Order: sequence, then structure tokens, then C-alpha cells
Amino acid sequence: MMASNNESMRKVASLICLFALTILALYPCYLLAKTFFGPVLIAGMLGFVFYPIHTRIQSLVHRPTLASLVSTFLVFLVATIPLLLLGIAVRGELRAVVQSLQGVGPEGGLSPLFESLRTTAFSCASVPEKRELLTAHRKNQSDAA
Repeated sequence: MMASNNESMRKVASLICLFALTILALYPCYLLAKTFFGPVLIAGMLGFVFYPIHTRIQSLVHRPTLASLVSTFLVFLVATIPLLLLGIAVRGELRAVVQSLQGVGPEGGLSPLFESLRTTAFSCASVPEKRELLTAHRKNQSDAA
């Protein structure tokens, strides 16, 4: 009876050790693979979305290699064109921001405001006084324009 109990305890202990070693060995694999989870998920979603289109192209072309080429090119265009348009829009907005910051005067649009922020009087002023200074600055800018 005692030997059977001892043997079952050894089996349980060896299973626990085996499980712990397996977890210890798989953890570096997880660390290596976790960087790929996002791209694999995106690839799976793209495959799921574009599979019906690919099957339609394949039924029209009747050549698997050409159908794959056309499908890949289509996915590339669908992913690239919106990003290209977004980049063009961001470039235009950034150009407008830079022009508004430079202003039309010799000192630039915000240079006098930044200069007033550097002065001790502005940094030591109370909130209502700062509002007055900013209002006066805005009024001077609108009068200059």
C-alpha cells in the first residue's frame, strides 16, 4: 500500500515538473512569436475579406498564377491608394500650419506672442493680466492684417 502511494506521488511530481519545464521552454517561443501576432491577424483579415474577390478573379482568368498576381496587385492598390491620399492631405495641412506660424509680417505670426511669453512680466502676471496681454496681442495682429 505504501509503495503504491509513493509511486503515484512520484508520477504526479514528475508530471508537475514536466509541465513546468514545458511552460519554461515555451515562454521564449511566445516572446519570439508575439511580435508577429498583429501582422498575422491583419493578414488573416485581408485574406478573409479578399478571398471572394480572388475566387471571382480566378474563375474569370482560369490561370491560378495570373489570378494570384492580379489579386495581390488589387490588395496592394486598395491598401496603398488611401494611404497615399492621406499623406497628400496631411502634407497640405502641414504646409498650411507652417504658413500660418510664419505669418506675413517680418517677425512672423506667433513670434511676438512667444517673445511676450519669455518676458518676466508675462510669466509673473496673474491669469486675468495674461488674458489682457493675449487679447491685446490678438488685437494688434488683427489691426496689422
